[in-house]
Amino acid sequence: MPGSPDPSARPGYLSIRHLNKVFRVNDRRLQALLDINLDVEQGSFVTIVGASGCGKSTLLRIVAGLETGEGTVIHDGKPVEEPSLNRGLVFQEARLFPWLTVEQNVALGLENASADARTRERLVREHLELVSLTDFAKAYPRQLSGGMAQRVAIARGIVNRPGLLLLDEPFGALDAFTRAHLQDELQHIWEHEHLTALLVTHDVDEAVLLGNRVVVMSPRPGRIARVIDIPLAYPRDRRSPDLIYFRNQILDELDVIRGPRPVTGKARDIKVPA
Repeated sequence: MPGSPDPSARPGYLSIRHLNKVFRVNDRRLQALLDINLDVEQGSFVTIVGASGCGKSTLLRIVAGLETGEGTVIHDGKPVEEPSLNRGLVFQEARLFPWLTVEQNVALGLENASADARTRERLVREHLELVSLTDFAKAYPRQLSGGMAQRVAIARGIVNRPGLLLLDEPFGALDAFTRAHLQDELQHIWEHEHLTALLVTHDVDEAVLLGNRVVVMSPRPGRIARVIDIPLAYPRDRRSPDLIYFRNQILDELDVIRGPRPVTGKARDIKVPA
C-alpha cells in the first residue's frame, strides 16, 4: 500500500497493525477497513482525511475501544480492547446532558478517575478556563451556542489529562467562522496540554491546518492511500502559501483516488471565433 508505514518498523505511541473491519448487513459481508497499518508518535497531531464512507470514523471508534476489528491496536504499550480513561473522545455533536450545568458536564470526564473532590473541582475549573468558559460554569447546554457546547465537549474530553485525544469531525456541524475559531483554539489546547491527537475529518483545509501528518484514506473498503508529513511550525496561519501547497497535494491525491469523472450529457459544438 503506497504511503503505509512498514509493519516491521518500531511501533509508535499508538500502533495499528493489519487492522480489518467487516460489517454484516442483511447477510452481506461489507469490508469497512482493509489492512490498516499506522504509527502515531507521542506528542504528534495526526489527521485522517477522506470522503464519506471511507471508514475513518470506524477506525477512530476502534482506536477508542468502542468497536472491535481484526488485527492489533496498541496504545502506550497496551492492547486496545475497551474504552480507557487514557483516551479522550470528542464527537461531532457535543452530546451534553441538558439537565447538568457546564461544569457538571465537564466533571463527567472524571467520573471513573481516582481524584478526590478538591482535585476534581480544580481540574474542572482549569479546563473551563482553558476553553474560555469560566463565566458559563453554571449555565445549562440550552444557554450555549453550538461552538460553546463543542468547547464544553473538548474540555470534558481532556479534563482527565488523557494521553491520546480522539476527535471525530468535531467541528463539522459548525458555521465556517466558529469552525475556524475553534480550530485555532484546538491548536492552543494541543500544545498547552502536551496531547497526542488523532482527528478525522472530510475537510482538507482542516486536516492540513491542524495535522503534522495527514493520512489520506481511499473508500470501499477503507485503505491508507498515502501519508503526508506537514513540517510546518505551530500556530499555523490558514492563509500561508505553504499550507496551500500541502492542501493541493492532498486534493491531487483525492482526485487520483476518485478517478476520472464520468462524462454526462451530449457534447456540443463550440464555435471558435476566427
